[in-house]
Amino acid sequence: MRIVHVGGSGEIGKAVSAELGRRHDVIAVGRSTGDFQVDIDNPSSISRMFSQIGEFDALICTAGTVHFAPLAEFTIEQYAIGLQSKLMGQVNLVRLGLGFLREEGSFTLTSGPTNDDPISLGTDEKNGVSVEEGHIRLPSGPGLGVVPQESCFGSPVASYG
Repeated sequence: MRIVHVGGSGEIGKAVSAELGRRHDVIAVGRSTGDFQVDIDNPSSISRMFSQIGEFDALICTAGTVHFAPLAEFTIEQYAIGLQSKLMGQVNLVRLGLGFLREEGSFTLTSGPTNDDPISLGTDEKNGVSVEEGHIRLPSGPGLGVVPQESCFGSPVASYG
């Protein structure tokens, strides 16, 4: 399989890429590293990335920026960081990637580790991908799965505070 992995240089991403790379052709995509670069906050950057990569069988995203702070101290702008990056970044990866996804392909998105194991400063991450975990059949046939990051390779919550 030809798998696009967005966010492969992060803590969870490195473990996911290593595992997938044993059996598949993994295309590493990062903000400033990897085979290709993308700013998932920017739909034009996402479109450019897909044009460069071409067709693929699956995409996994372990990327997305969020702000960590107590809820009472959040500004609208800080809260918008997670909505724009973690939520809309992943939405746009799916939306703009559909035209490049091979038949029977799939998208796998990750929610933050604080969805199931909250930390005091993780309010924004909780909203990253707030859909039911599971598998959704998209209109054209591909699958869309959302999994908590810690189900990939253990929980990184200790490293977040």
